Amino acid sequence: AEYFILPFAIFFGANALQTSLVQGMGQLGVAVAQLLGAALVARFGMRKRISRVAVGFHALSWLAVFAVAALTRDPWTIVLFYSLGVFVSSIASPGWLSWMNDLVPMSMRGAFWGKRNTVLGVVQFAAIAVAGLALRFAEPRGGTLLAFGILFGLAALSRASCVVFLGIQHDPALDPAPGGDKGEAGRAAAVGAPGRRGPRAGGRGFLSFLRSLPRGGFGRFAIFSVLMNFSVNVMGPVLPVFLLKSMGLDYFSYTAVTMVSMVLSYVAMSY
Repeated sequence: AEYFILPFAIFFGANALQTSLVQGMGQLGVAVAQLLGAALVARFGMRKRISRVAVGFHALSWLAVFAVAALTRDPWTIVLFYSLGVFVSSIASPGWLSWMNDLVPMSMRGAFWGKRNTVLGVVQFAAIAVAGLALRFAEPRGGTLLAFGILFGLAALSRASCVVFLGIQHDPALDPAPGGDKGEAGRAAAVGAPGRRGPRAGGRGFLSFLRSLPRGGFGRFAIFSVLMNFSVNVMGPVLPVFLLKSMGLDYFSYTAVTMVSMVLSYVAMSY
């Protein structure tokens, strides 16, 4: 459903500003939520509980996005409920990643995440293709809204099933102590200069880090990444508006464009 949130908003007459806010507010929510999620894990632990609550809320948010938009026919409700769902879901990300890295031995992590991303990519590709075909089939029959409802309902059901699987997954004790020999948080905190004086060791704060960016290889790469992502994301939210409204593409043609970009990204990752 995430790949069709912008076509769903356009179906209710969303303009370029509203589609931009759907993506922009979502990405801003991800960044802020991950900071909040890391703070919650550091403060309370409870990685499993935080993950299950956040994922369960995300499942409900898909139902809210569809139901409220269908009732009000107002694209602003999509901006609100989609952004809220992404925000809460992203709270779980730091704890979940720490949790998974505690479960997977260090020697297997590269192979595990590689296989996991491969399976995820194949499943996403198949799901997007089926969703595009469903919308293409429903559109000339006046069933577009129903098709969106089925897609969002399946998204909510799939997300809710994650709550069950997270519940039966083992959650090893989190060791927050710096230098601890178990727990992802303990290992991460143990990396650093002798004495572990904290993030401002040597008098280097965030502003000092920013000033040093142009003088190092990592800093120049960070600047390049920021500029590249900015240029790509400037066009990203308005592209669906252009394809669906200005170009008049049907939903399957739009899906094909999306799938081509996914395939190219997947192939490029191997290099």
